[in-house]
Amino acid sequence: MYAVIKTGGKQYRVEENALLRIERLPEARGAAVAFDQVLMIADDGGVSVGTPSLDGACVTATVLDLPRADKIIVFKKKRRQNYRRKRGHRQWLSLVRIDEILRDKTKARPRPAAVKAAEAGSAVEAAEAGSADQAAATGAAAIAAGAGAAESVTVAGKNKTPRSTESAAKTASASKPKASQAKTEKATTAKPRSGTAGVAKKPKT
Repeated sequence: MYAVIKTGGKQYRVEENALLRIERLPEARGAAVAFDQVLMIADDGGVSVGTPSLDGACVTATVLDLPRADKIIVFKKKRRQNYRRKRGHRQWLSLVRIDEILRDKTKARPRPAAVKAAEAGSAVEAAEAGSADQAAATGAAAIAAGAGAAESVTVAGKNKTPRSTESAAKTASASKPKASQAKTEKATTAKPRSGTAGVAKKPKT
């Protein structure tokens, strides 16, 4: 059994469970789509041709992917006019799987895509709930760890001074010169006064 459908301004010969690349559809991945423009249906009962389409006929499909076609190069040139234009283009497509060919669309079977979408939605909700619980547990553990670290710092401060404080104090004391040493250096470097202060007096005769 096969049918001829029209979509995207083109005609396609399709069969059930066949994969088909057609022009881009607005539906997303995993969505169900129905083609109402059925031009012909052929099966064991005969061939039915529409004028131009068959009333009540329908072809159902599922969107599997949204690929892009191979790149084509569009080059234009006008000689002696210094005119050249080069452009690349990749056409958006939709990869669909034909599920069912119906002469009467009111007799369509339940769409498995809708069931799969519902299951996927429930799985996503469960995953989000699990991630929220995990985040809450991680936050509680972090708070407990922070409290333990604060207690250990307090106990260490009661017993002794932290090493970083001791080293800072030693460095400060080493950098400051002692008072007596400063006075000695000042006395040795003092210059004599001008005039007769530093000259020895001659004895009187």
